[in-house]
Amino acid sequence: MKVNKCTALTKDGSPCSATPRVGTGYCPWHDPVLADERHGWKINAGRSKSTRNRARKRILSAALDLHEIDGALCQALLDVLDGSLEPNIGSAAATIARTVSTIRTASEIESRIATLEAQAGIGTARRFS
Repeated sequence: MKVNKCTALTKDGSPCSATPRVGTGYCPWHDPVLADERHGWKINAGRSKSTRNRARKRILSAALDLHEIDGALCQALLDVLDGSLEPNIGSAAATIARTVSTIRTASEIESRIATLEAQAGIGTARRFS
């Protein structure tokens, strides 16, 4: 059974090797009917590859609770001591962990203050917003 190939040429002039869409002789990347959609694909692909978007995905997928951070730092300490981790990387991890802990503590305090103020019927302004 012969597999059909797209009838378009690539930018370098060679035949496209992609499988054409059903009922057309073109793959999705060469089909003139999909020109507007392709433009949207390019825009969305650029957005999904942005540094900000990649960082957001990594942060959300890697969020750790304080117990997990503690475990990771203890492992980093052991790795620094046995020479399998550079000390500057361990130091950077500790600095980041300290910042995470400080932010979480401030957030917890802010939440408790807001609860107490609401119970007392005073102060509705947020402090750290």
